[in-house]
Amino acid sequence: MTPPPRDELTTTVFDALQNLVPTQKATFLLDTALALIAVGQYGAQVENYFDVYLRTPNLPVEDVVRALVARGKARKVEGECLLAKAQQDYEAVLKLDPSNKDIRHLLGRSKMVPKFISNTPASQRAPPEIWERIAHHIPRYHLRTWLFLSPFHREIAVRIIFHTLDLYFGEDQDNLNKGLDIFDRAKNDPVFARRVKSLRLHWAYEEGDMLDLMMRIFRTALPEFKALQDFEWIGYPELRADTIQDILQSHSGLHGLGLIGWHFDAIGISSFTSLRKFTLRAEDDDGFAPMSEIPLLLNTNLTTLKHLVLAAYLARPHSWDMAFQSHAISRLTHLDLVDTRISHYVLGRILGAAGGLRSLTLHGTMEEPAKAAVLFGGDQVIPGPNGEDQHTFLPHLESFRFLMVGQDEPALYTSVIEFLRRRPHLRRLDLGSCPWHMVSALLRGTPPHVNSELDHKASSMSGSVPSTSFGAIASFSSGFNSQREPTLKTIGIPGLRTLGVRMGTMTETKVLELVTVLPREMVAISLWAGIPDRSMNAYAPLFTPFHQLSFLHLQSSSQRRPKPNLMPESEFQRETDLWQASARSIACTLPTLDFVGWHREHYVVVRNTPVGSSTTACTSLVSVHEATALELKELPPRRRLDCGKGVDLGTEDAAWLERKDVPMDYEEPGLE
Repeated sequence: MTPPPRDELTTTVFDALQNLVPTQKATFLLDTALALIAVGQYGAQVENYFDVYLRTPNLPVEDVVRALVARGKARKVEGECLLAKAQQDYEAVLKLDPSNKDIRHLLGRSKMVPKFISNTPASQRAPPEIWERIAHHIPRYHLRTWLFLSPFHREIAVRIIFHTLDLYFGEDQDNLNKGLDIFDRAKNDPVFARRVKSLRLHWAYEEGDMLDLMMRIFRTALPEFKALQDFEWIGYPELRADTIQDILQSHSGLHGLGLIGWHFDAIGISSFTSLRKFTLRAEDDDGFAPMSEIPLLLNTNLTTLKHLVLAAYLARPHSWDMAFQSHAISRLTHLDLVDTRISHYVLGRILGAAGGLRSLTLHGTMEEPAKAAVLFGGDQVIPGPNGEDQHTFLPHLESFRFLMVGQDEPALYTSVIEFLRRRPHLRRLDLGSCPWHMVSALLRGTPPHVNSELDHKASSMSGSVPSTSFGAIASFSSGFNSQREPTLKTIGIPGLRTLGVRMGTMTETKVLELVTVLPREMVAISLWAGIPDRSMNAYAPLFTPFHQLSFLHLQSSSQRRPKPNLMPESEFQRETDLWQASARSIACTLPTLDFVGWHREHYVVVRNTPVGSSTTACTSLVSVHEATALELKELPPRRRLDCGKGVDLGTEDAAWLERKDVPMDYEEPGLE
């Protein structure tokens, strides 16, 4: 092929190049390549110029660097343009053939990380509100890792971790020192003091000089918590009139106030006017403060009060009739009556006047069970305008706990079961000692069968047969097929996410029946057995269908942690190892669990992947490909006079299910 004719300038330049040394020719090539890139003409020709230039020997290092940088930038820009065009081609194919799986796969793989993400710190890729929301859904045990991620994450974690403080003042010197350190820091660090929104003080002092000293320290430190919203006084001495005035001076706008002790001594408590939640736990009506303070406080906070907790002691005389005369009862959304007598008048006020209740706890005894059954039976279901059922009693109920002590009235339980039917939005349920065949019928949405009540009788009999030895009944895999998938039956309460169940005699058939009538979205389950037919961890595989289950508590009154004073040391060590291994096998079987309850002990599940730590991998119950290094960390046990709150169990559902003052712990052995 004949080359095109050259003009005089081209010929002259060509002749001049012939007289240049190699390094000068290479420099000419580099300048030409850079000029073409600058005008957007990067292509194969420019690539060839760079290749020839870089193969030339004895080039200056700074020129080689300049060439490599220029070529790298040009290649990156060209590559991004080509990828964008490829993305457009894939999307065009999807419009023409949406079922093309190969293109879907390529489209997913070809998505590039946006430039702003690759160059931006993780803390700035989403608004702080999003990170705050994420942190609130992380259990506190795991949230502690945020303290070491970055200053941004640490700030969020510190706000949540120090939102609620529990301080213990008593004979334990370590706890006393920690409490005093917190008070000192609050005085010297206003930022820290403002982070504390809820303060819970646990007292265990007799009258004397030490108590006077601690009260002076408390009075000087309390005003420093300027952002305080909730305050609880727990233990002895009880909250009294002089301390009430101290709190009013610095925190008259409290949203939550709790008085937890043996007597009601808080004269002047009705002076608070902005309470949203009020908790009173007094074992009887004997105390310095008159019981008329309660209805007065309720009336004073009529427009704000939404959550009321009243707790007593069944063995002592008491009554809440005067308190329930207040009009504030009709404005409540949460009501808890714990370890108390419930009169016909109080129950009538609850069902008739408190129509806005979303959460109700009734724990104790009904003074007139027959009349209570009639009241519950008075609930009627009326079809609503949108086809939804409307109940005449408590139509907005979402959480219901019904724990009767020493009352096994079939008529009462029958009325309660009917009261709970056709409530699709009920989220949390615990019916205590209600016979299993009645609970099962409610969960199925069918009338209860006329079964024998052996299960209910066994439940009441088994409570007095504790055993201190776990023994050889521990097992690491179930005796039935762990891959067995129960057939889903009709679900009577489709909105249910949290359930507490008691069975007198527990068998595989009953547990399987329970699993088949529950929604697959269950979050927290507590299963109590009077007499299980095997080690309870063997039932864990049956709960695999619940893909969102984060908390499972298996407990029995016939099984207790081994005690070192009741057996030889070698046997104690063996029994303890079996005890812990059985609890751990539950977490291995159910990979969704964040917390495990094992015979009234709580553990946080710590999973690490891949296997490589000192912990043992879960390879006995899951496939090798899903093996994880799993560890159970035991959480602190409950303390005496703890009310409502305890260790963090990850979700509000689990906290509701494991509420510490239901049942009350006055007679609970082994508590501090």
